[in-house]
Amino acid sequence: MSRPTIYLLLSGILILAVGLRLHTLSDYSLFFDEKSTLLVSQGVPLEGANQPELHQKYFTPKDFWRPKHMADYYEAINRSDIGNSPAYYVLFHAWVALFGMSDFAVRLLSVIFSVLTVALVFRFTQKHLKSDRMALFVALLMAIEPFFVAYSHQARNYSMTFFFTLLATDVFLDIVRSTRPVHWTRFLWYGLLAWLVWFCHFLGIVVIGIHGLYVLLYVRNVRIWMGLALSLIFPVLGMVWWMSPGKGGEYTLHTLKYQGELYKKIADTQTDGMITQATLPNIWKKLAPVLADQFWVSNGLASRLSGKRNLIILSITTVLSLFAIWQYQRKQQFRWSLIAIVLTIVSLFLYTTQPFAFLAFQSSMILAGVLLVYAFKNRAVAERPLLVFFVLLTFLPTAFLVVMSLKNGHTFGITQRYGGFSFPYALILIAIALRESRRLPLWSKMVVGVACVAQMGWLVQVLQEIYEDRSPKYTYRSEARIANPYWAAAQEIKKLYAPGDTILYPSGVKDVYGSADEYTANIKISILDAQLTNVYLPKDASYWQRIDSLEQDKLYLWQKSTGQKRLIFDFERSKYRY
Repeated sequence: MSRPTIYLLLSGILILAVGLRLHTLSDYSLFFDEKSTLLVSQGVPLEGANQPELHQKYFTPKDFWRPKHMADYYEAINRSDIGNSPAYYVLFHAWVALFGMSDFAVRLLSVIFSVLTVALVFRFTQKHLKSDRMALFVALLMAIEPFFVAYSHQARNYSMTFFFTLLATDVFLDIVRSTRPVHWTRFLWYGLLAWLVWFCHFLGIVVIGIHGLYVLLYVRNVRIWMGLALSLIFPVLGMVWWMSPGKGGEYTLHTLKYQGELYKKIADTQTDGMITQATLPNIWKKLAPVLADQFWVSNGLASRLSGKRNLIILSITTVLSLFAIWQYQRKQQFRWSLIAIVLTIVSLFLYTTQPFAFLAFQSSMILAGVLLVYAFKNRAVAERPLLVFFVLLTFLPTAFLVVMSLKNGHTFGITQRYGGFSFPYALILIAIALRESRRLPLWSKMVVGVACVAQMGWLVQVLQEIYEDRSPKYTYRSEARIANPYWAAAQEIKKLYAPGDTILYPSGVKDVYGSADEYTANIKISILDAQLTNVYLPKDASYWQRIDSLEQDKLYLWQKSTGQKRLIFDFERSKYRY
């Protein structure tokens, strides 16, 4: 494939990635985590621990926007995000200073990192697997992957973390697979990226740990061992500094302990049937969709496969298909293949629901078998360490979440986003399996092909649910949000406010968001609605404001000219406090 053709196709993939990520980007309100991002990046803790003025009877936007010092930023990140993601907050602070705080602007940073990750995975695959076609295919898969589209729609650290963990892995492979002595600057670059990964998200350290496991398994060069060990001094010292008294991670371990105990208590006392206690059946129920959705060929199967009869048919068909492929490749016998073909076709009419979902599972097992067989073939010798590495990067982050779930006694932490940096390697494994499936008998290639087409149709449906904001897995909602009510309220206030008027904020609902930390657990009169509205008010405005302790939900403007209250917005308890 010529270089101009490669770049033309890659450009098309990147344009597609941009379009998929910009679509409906600002249609729906920020949710709680994004609101935390907005406040923390400005040195403001949730509920204003460093804003005593907002707890007084009257205050103005000037009070909210008073100059902040470094201690304010440390306190904000300590109280509102357990000291996590300082690198993201620093960048986000600069970003909104340049581009403003509209919902589109604050989410655009995640879009940029998500698109950059598509470009990076192309380079990564092309370099390490030596295949332009595979690199383009993996980039296309990442461009359309619902997981990456969904998290590009969030003003959170995830897209940035995914990018830098992949970049750190790229540099790591450059070091450990180099056939020539590695220059010391490469180790320095890796150390800086390891520091950045850790400061993007605490769980990013799992990726660095997997790098270390690869070194133990495959690297026998003392110079590389020493270089990598020295390169990690900087990130380790950086984290020690961050966790020291007076810094942003000072209370991280304390808060994690508090949260663990709180979630354990919730898990032990829930009676609504939720699968939150860390029993093995509950863990599997949470784990199955995480594992299935990590691979686009099996996306959604954890919830779409049901019925004992259907599962029996699926089991028989899948086992027979694998046996037929093995027999064909071993003895070139077509008898078992013929039986498998007939049974596969017949099964599509026997399934009582979603036949192509069951076909997708059958195809996934075929691809898994192809990958497993290939890993032990002589022609895979040169690629085998990479295969093992990609398998570790794909599954160990999720395995870590399971271990922590067992340790903490609840399943709240088993969620796709905490191990999301494993997705690029899962995509690469599927691409390798599809490449090797060319050696399969024609009938099994047709099964895989039809299943892949059906799965692409499913992914389009998942993307549509994301765009409609009704995807519990990806947008955490089954009912769409409205546009940002705080932004709308602020625009209405700026239009109507006259000297002498007073903005009356509701006092909120205790624990409407759930007390994820002890700093806000006992607050009875919330100032959060006031904080989130002031974000969008002019910084030099002298609008008089106060909290109405007798009103929970309605935001009013008391107008001096009429002596009456004018309703600006009704939050209806938790309905619009996303």
